[in-house]
Amino acid sequence: MSRRSSRLQAKQQHAQPSQPDSPQEAQIIQAKKRKTAQDVKKGKEEITKKHQYEIRLLDLCILAIDSLEFQYRILAAAALCHFTSIEVVKKASGLEWEDISECVDWMVPFVSVVKSISPVKLKTFKKIAMEDRHNIQTHTNYLALLSEVNYVSTFRKAGQLSPVCNGGIMTPPKSTEKPPIKP
Repeated sequence: MSRRSSRLQAKQQHAQPSQPDSPQEAQIIQAKKRKTAQDVKKGKEEITKKHQYEIRLLDLCILAIDSLEFQYRILAAAALCHFTSIEVVKKASGLEWEDISECVDWMVPFVSVVKSISPVKLKTFKKIAMEDRHNIQTHTNYLALLSEVNYVSTFRKAGQLSPVCNGGIMTPPKSTEKPPIKP
């Protein structure tokens, strides 16, 4: 027997699970396996939902003409930054906060609009694996969302946090505040 085949047999012997001593232990093991499978499935769904928000954010941002001021990698890193931490962004992209801070700030109205809409429920198909669900096309009215972003950003630029009227009755300045009249 060759050395390689003996190693293979040893691995196969160690890989075989031990038989439970009692039926109760077997039930406990099965329950743990089911719980683990459910936890994995739930974790994948949470990740999918998070990625949906990131993808929607990028799709919406790219529709805005101002997005052309940023490189795609900066847009992607800024979108990731809104849903994770800056440490994750640094590891994933190699970009520092100084590189993406302007874009992160620019994206704030987009993020608020994207977070205000409910995530799309992805359909499951028998022939499509869970890993390939991201390829399923979903449809969102991005132009309506873009107009909402423009509405939100107009108040943000004016320094106003909510769309409340600044109005009131306009009065002339006090006479001591008036500029001198030039002859």
